[in-house]
Amino acid sequence: MFLPRILADPKWSVPYFKRLPRNDSGECRSNVAGIVVARAMLDCFPVDQLSPLSVTQSTQTVRIEAELVVDGRLEDVVQTRFQSQTWGGTRPKEYRLTGNLGPLRQRSRAEDYVLFQRSSSSPRLFRLTLVRRGTEDYRWLRQVLGANRRYGKMDLDDTQITPTEQDVYAAGRQEEAREQQDFRLFDEPNRLELRASMRVARSTAFRSRLLDLYAHKCTVSGEGCVSPDGRSELEAAHIVPRSLAGTDDARNGLLLNRRLHWAFDNCLAYVDDNGEFRIPDMVLAIPPNAPLEQYHGVALRPPTDPALAPAPEALAWHRSYVHQRLKPKPIEN
Repeated sequence: MFLPRILADPKWSVPYFKRLPRNDSGECRSNVAGIVVARAMLDCFPVDQLSPLSVTQSTQTVRIEAELVVDGRLEDVVQTRFQSQTWGGTRPKEYRLTGNLGPLRQRSRAEDYVLFQRSSSSPRLFRLTLVRRGTEDYRWLRQVLGANRRYGKMDLDDTQITPTEQDVYAAGRQEEAREQQDFRLFDEPNRLELRASMRVARSTAFRSRLLDLYAHKCTVSGEGCVSPDGRSELEAAHIVPRSLAGTDDARNGLLLNRRLHWAFDNCLAYVDDNGEFRIPDMVLAIPPNAPLEQYHGVALRPPTDPALAPAPEALAWHRSYVHQRLKPKPIEN
């Protein structure tokens, strides 16, 4: 199952969902492409950023970016549109996502679910996850939501969950055992537990391991503040994101301060073949990003155990992911 780690990812909002009617799915071949957004789902979308209506314009539009996930795998990152339309005032206002959704929509069928999540850090970045009929994830989701709910907001907020000491200990032992094996970019399906406490425990153990390996110092800046009671400001960044089944393995991690973690996760930075932190020119061209320039070209600090340095294949995957995200893509008409 892939849904547990999708739903537990703190980088994304609590999901809204829609069980697709035929007209929204790949079974419909009409000229009206896209997915209708029900009014009960509007809190997830940038309604306040829609372009203003005019005498000659009955469609309001805001351009957004969307990660399209099918079967737990990222299929594409696209530029799309969230829009409202009244057909010249002749019909009630309808909201819709439209443009470049083919990699997800063409693989969907009526009664499949799509989950909609908004990035917690980028208001115009969304993730759309297709959950297809006949899968274990679909059966679980149908049980959670109930047979009669067709759209709305899910209630799966795990933010108050505290892992038990036993779970943290077990997660730490699993981490140590994994480090003795060949590195894997993606997690095994049987490690995507449903139990929220164990998910949080794995995250806790992963961060603790990186803090030890990098002596409480940021992998890039070499700095890090620690409180008198031992709490560190630094954060554990997955190179291959956990939301895309990246492993809780030290070789898939960087210990970063909050600013660099945000930049790395949002494709404002990557690590090149020489192990140097890089900020793309188009990112540095944005004035508020000027503070990142001091880190451009800085070599990653090695961990205390060289065998647990960031895996080259993980860094290569992330470079490709960044280049894909930063590559301009046209909007479909």
